[in-house]
Amino acid sequence: MTEQGAVPAQSIPRLRNDDPLLAGAETEAERRARRRLLRELLGEGVPREELLEAVESDRLALILTDLTLRGTRRYSDATLTRRTGLTRPQVDEFRRAAGLSPVQEITNADLAAATALARLLDAGVPAEDIVEVARVTGQGLSSIARAMTRVASRLLVQAGDTELDVSRRYAQAIEVFFPVITALGIYQLRGHLRAALQQEAVGRAERETGAVRGARDICVAFADLVGFTRLGNRVHADEIGRVAGRLVTLTYELCPPPVSVVKTIGDAVMLVSPEPIPLVEALIRLVDAVDAEGEDFPQLRAGVACGPAVEIGADWFGHAVNLASRLTAAARPGWVMATPELRDRTGEEYRWSRALPRHLKGVRGPVLTVRVRR
Repeated sequence: MTEQGAVPAQSIPRLRNDDPLLAGAETEAERRARRRLLRELLGEGVPREELLEAVESDRLALILTDLTLRGTRRYSDATLTRRTGLTRPQVDEFRRAAGLSPVQEITNADLAAATALARLLDAGVPAEDIVEVARVTGQGLSSIARAMTRVASRLLVQAGDTELDVSRRYAQAIEVFFPVITALGIYQLRGHLRAALQQEAVGRAERETGAVRGARDICVAFADLVGFTRLGNRVHADEIGRVAGRLVTLTYELCPPPVSVVKTIGDAVMLVSPEPIPLVEALIRLVDAVDAEGEDFPQLRAGVACGPAVEIGADWFGHAVNLASRLTAAARPGWVMATPELRDRTGEEYRWSRALPRHLKGVRGPVLTVRVRR
């Protein structure tokens, strides 16, 4: 086990004004702050080549935070295998599935992750199942990380800052808030696990065969904003982001369990529920809430269908999914469109229009469709 490779301060040469590492530092104050930051990073053993790349990409102020996240200790491949029983390619397979680049140098963070992976494998969890979960969680965590960095930039970067100011403020924030954010993440994971378990079933067939269900009967819905693409040609990108973000916020507020938000895709959301009535109710509330946003906000349309579907990773597949998508595309603004089968499963809870045959793209033959209202 070795340290990053700290360099004694006296062995770090003084940087001349024409040194490429000082490129872009125009005033004496900026050069003075840059020198202090560079000496600190060189003292931590960060290679000069990495620092040059950071200067060229305006990322120098973030290197100190990166050091904190990546870990400062280095381990050999032999140490990794001796302590965990795993090889670097096995760790890289997990990282690629999670959307991460292969390991450059094995750090204490990599060693901790490999230890956890080894425990799962020893417990009998198949490697392909671990990779599947890593692929799903990686997609979600990537979005979370980007959102966190956007918030951090707004909070931590102040007018008149030097690179040294920003570097130290980021590094301090990650030390203080990373444990807090981790605790909140675990709390949310517990809640989502409870919600997921409420939609699972382990009955006689599962107990007898030792296998959980593949395809299951589920209700699926899509909802999208009408004219969202054309809106992008008329307004600023920030306004587009506000509209899309507001749709996501309303979706999570108005679609409580047993309805689950599968994914949000810019101007659209995908929902599933084991029961039809909560899903229809959620869609009607969502359409009404979007209408209440005012004339400048695009209207919402939705389509919902029920039937067998299979969950793979973080998505659902099957005829019901395709049908719900096509119903959404055929719906008018402000409508929730479904099929008579859904009407039959909800009793007299809602008002339904007369069933009319429609030809839906990608669906063979005419499909009877109905509009549902409160």
